[in-house]
Amino acid sequence: MASILALVGLARVDSSTFASVATIVLSFVGSAFAVVRLTLAHHRAMSDRFVTYLEGALQRQEAVNSQFQNAITRLSESVRENSTLLARISERWG
Repeated sequence: MASILALVGLARVDSSTFASVATIVLSFVGSAFAVVRLTLAHHRAMSDRFVTYLEGALQRQEAVNSQFQNAITRLSESVRENSTLLARISERWG
């Protein structure tokens, strides 16, 4: 402990000055911890919003894909029906 105090120039300091410096250092450490905690909370909130957005986009894309699938199914059925009708017409005329 004495070497640390010597490094910062506080080797011969009375207890009230040491208490003041310790209070300032602990306040700084506490403030830094609070800032880090607040930053991590905001980062988590931002990540949650991004994940929610991605999930919504995926659900919308699945809905669009389902609509395309239904449209393609109806189109293929109509093409099959038209092909059958054209085959009948060509048999009657040809």
